[in-house]
Amino acid sequence: MAKTFEDMTPKEFMAAINGYINREDEEIPADRFFQLAKEVKYPALETIEVPIRATNGEIHLQPVENLVVVENNTLILGGKRLVFKLVS
Repeated sequence: MAKTFEDMTPKEFMAAINGYINREDEEIPADRFFQLAKEVKYPALETIEVPIRATNGEIHLQPVENLVVVENNTLILGGKRLVFKLVS
């Protein structure tokens, strides 16, 4: 079974890249290969927009589905407590 990019040493990764570049067939263009390699390392993350209003130096978060607003500036998301602080 082939190793994933994450499991390869830098030397193994470069050997795989060189093997790809020097292959005989052209099934996948090189730019597509490198885009796929990037996606493996940095998969797309879900984007969640949280509306925030600043009033009199205080942050007020608007409710968003799947997020729990504990206080005006505190969210709980996936077992993490996110506290937003207004800085100037």
